[in-house]
Amino acid sequence: MNRTIKYLVYGFTFMLLLASCQKEETITPQKEVEQFIVGKWKRIKLDGKETVTNMRQIATFKNNGIMYSTTTYTATGKSIWEARSPFTYECHDNGIRSFCYYDYDEGKLRSELDFIVEKIGYKRLCLRLFRHYTDSAYHESNTTIEYERVLIDYVEDIVGLWKGIAMTGDATYGDFNHCIEFRPDGTYTYLNYEDGKWVESPNVDNEYIVDGDYLACKWRPDIDSEFQYERWDIEEIKDGIMVWSAIREKEDGSRFTTTFTWEKVTGKL
Repeated sequence: MNRTIKYLVYGFTFMLLLASCQKEETITPQKEVEQFIVGKWKRIKLDGKETVTNMRQIATFKNNGIMYSTTTYTATGKSIWEARSPFTYECHDNGIRSFCYYDYDEGKLRSELDFIVEKIGYKRLCLRLFRHYTDSAYHESNTTIEYERVLIDYVEDIVGLWKGIAMTGDATYGDFNHCIEFRPDGTYTYLNYEDGKWVESPNVDNEYIVDGDYLACKWRPDIDSEFQYERWDIEEIKDGIMVWSAIREKEDGSRFTTTFTWEKVTGKL
């Protein structure tokens, strides 16, 4: 894949990852942007349409000009597995400019994205991407994005062994004879109940990401297979109960929501 194609894949993906509000121009004072931007944000709408869970992004802005992005978005046949990847950002006028560098065989490709802050407050952030530069190209855009602030990070709470106890909504599994163990190193083990005992799944390269209230898992049936992906919003982890939910989209464009409940295993299975 040459440099231009690679840039298009990554550039287009990030343009979508970082979109929604009203289309009219609004002026947000820079002091308000600087006051409210620091924190963790979850993308919930793209161009006014609710974002499905498979296209989530968590953006964490620090007060030192660094932003961390988490997403496992899949586009143009390529899956992006991005766990708290760092970007540089700066506030200016009523906007935000972000910078990042992508590594390619030929070296590093610089990417710059310019956003207008259409609305910002404690709970909501609305951005409009209007310009995208790279070392070799320039694109204008009118993509809008809406984020909501995330006040909790379940990265530590999810560690441990959990047993599935209930699932509601469309596209459910047939039973709940399965457990999952999340380890602090970002790997996990999936277990099935077979012939009266718990058996570890034969899947390989099991990894997971938790950032805020977003969970992404990936695995391969065997070493020669392509990665499989699953993404969830973590609704709550409290008193030994963990609840996930997800907005999914079918091939015909219709949407449904699934909720998955887990119970913490404190002793032996």
